[in-house]
Amino acid sequence: MKGSQKRGHGYSYILDHIAPRMLSRGSTAEGVHDILVSNPAEVLTFR
Repeated sequence: MKGSQKRGHGYSYILDHIAPRMLSRGSTAEGVHDILVSNPAEVLTFR
């Protein structure tokens, strides 16, 4: 296999498909933001 070959959907799939699905199933915008932005930011902060 070549290294440039795609494997999976990529990160844009989460924003284009998963986040809207979460909202349509009752998640709040704040909850989606926490999952996609706040939690990763906290985990990736070096202290």
